[in-house]
Amino acid sequence: MRVVTVSIARPEQASETAVAAFRGEAQGEVLTFAAKDLMQQILPPHRWPIVQAMAGAGPVTAEHLAAILRREAAQLRNDLAVLATAGVVSAEGDRFVFPYDAVTVDLRATHDLGSVPFPVFLTPDPDGGFVARARDVAGAITQGETVDETLSEMADALAVALEGHILDGHTLPTPSAAEPDEYQVRPAFSDDPPASEHSSLGS
Repeated sequence: MRVVTVSIARPEQASETAVAAFRGEAQGEVLTFAAKDLMQQILPPHRWPIVQAMAGAGPVTAEHLAAILRREAAQLRNDLAVLATAGVVSAEGDRFVFPYDAVTVDLRATHDLGSVPFPVFLTPDPDGGFVARARDVAGAITQGETVDETLSEMADALAVALEGHILDGHTLPTPSAAEPDEYQVRPAFSDDPPASEHSSLGS
């Protein structure tokens, strides 16, 4: 299964990718854009569901995707043309191909979520442990046996839910201020410390 991650070039990579002024270049299993505004130009919210629908689907026509996404075929064909010009998908006659089975998003690079905490409230579970919910992020709900475990699980749940927002074509929510009885939790990244080390109770 081929999984590609959409990301933004690091500063030291910028000169290497600058020549691709209007292209996203696949580098290994990472689709890297030279700058954030370039990625937002090529992949605005309404185009993410196109890429998601094409993942693992093989060659598809604009009409087929339009039926799946419930969009006008003419508008979708224009979006596919932009994605093809940018190198995100390839055109094969009247069909288009996204050569990966799944797509993920480097949220820290693409959407500046490296240090953004979201307010989370915990409630005791009648069966033991805690249930956590992030009121600003639909779908971010989890549970754990202890407070630390629950917050750690919530960091993962936030990352999954936020990525789902992007791939579904939704605008990312803006974190609201934490209430005194809430914790602040950042979405989990592979090289982050555990959630209990970077979460705090709202003040």
